[in-house]
Amino acid sequence: MLVLVTGPAVADTIKFKDDAELSDAQVEVVREHERGVDIKVSHGTVTVPWSRIRTITIDFETHLGNMKADGRDTPRGLLDFANVLVRHKMPDEAAQVCTLILEKERIAEGTLLAVAEHMQGQKRWKLVQTALDRVLRLNPARQDIRKRLDEVAKNIKAADRQPDKQADQQPDKQPDKQPDKEPDKQPDKQPDKQPDKQPDPPKLPEVVEGMEAEDDWVIEAWGNKGDATVIPQGPKKNKVLSVAYTGTDKDKVAVRVSGTWDLTDQRTLSFDVWNAGTRSLGLSVAFNTMPGWKFSESIAKSIPPKKWVTVSLDLTQKRFKCEESKWRNISELKNRDNVKQIMLLVYNTSKEGVIYFDNIRFVKAADAGP
Repeated sequence: MLVLVTGPAVADTIKFKDDAELSDAQVEVVREHERGVDIKVSHGTVTVPWSRIRTITIDFETHLGNMKADGRDTPRGLLDFANVLVRHKMPDEAAQVCTLILEKERIAEGTLLAVAEHMQGQKRWKLVQTALDRVLRLNPARQDIRKRLDEVAKNIKAADRQPDKQADQQPDKQPDKQPDKEPDKQPDKQPDKQPDKQPDPPKLPEVVEGMEAEDDWVIEAWGNKGDATVIPQGPKKNKVLSVAYTGTDKDKVAVRVSGTWDLTDQRTLSFDVWNAGTRSLGLSVAFNTMPGWKFSESIAKSIPPKKWVTVSLDLTQKRFKCEESKWRNISELKNRDNVKQIMLLVYNTSKEGVIYFDNIRFVKAADAGP
């Protein structure tokens, strides 16, 4: 239940259609998505549907001050705040937050790309340049980023020559005019990393968006540290889930999405994955099901670097490990009619790296073939 506090607004303020108001020093709009608004309050985080909300007011200074005081001003936390500010048409504040992100030492590639897109929309070309330079340092093979940096440099020169006419003379650099962001699904266009002798990747099915587009993927605290970000890719702005991992204290990094799925009629879980590192890594899928929060994990598959790989996990075979099987891969997927969590487990041996997921979808038994 939401706690409604009356009095002067000293942080973010949410006014409801029933004339109630939520306002307190601890109230913060964390994230906005299709289902509603995630709001941090004194006792945790709650999600309020859009149907209940009349207006939202962002108290920038108090919100940012609270994040810094609590140590939540991480690159991902600041990016979530920047997304909110952009949505509420607070460009100067969004630019200030993006500047703070770029001052951080370790930033995931997906976060850097999101900062570049936000600042490009504002034609703040020097911030775009800084963000893209950082991307190129993480992944020097990205020829698309080099091309974008060339265009950004031209825009900076044009702005320096005629600052009073900058808005009129800047070419339209909207994301739909950009070359595909890596990982590009056409390796023949990357001669430096993908020689012509390599066969073309299999044609991927036409998927509008799969589960990779969900905005509530989170990194599990019991695994290695990481950052999960949903980023747009290519002229059609297809969404890709980017998982950046840091550290090898644990044997894996885990990214989770929560919901409710009935997999009774589903044969496989299929997705496409790109390992942006330089070494192969292991990848498995785990499910938490009800009742009892039964944990089941598939056999790990080796994912080579710099190549799109399609993974199809057969949900009907007895090749899962769980507590009842004494962690041997001889069990069926328990309670598959009531899945509450899906986890992608990346067994990383490199201390740092990025892995991308696309087209995460279930395939029904009738469509899976023999």
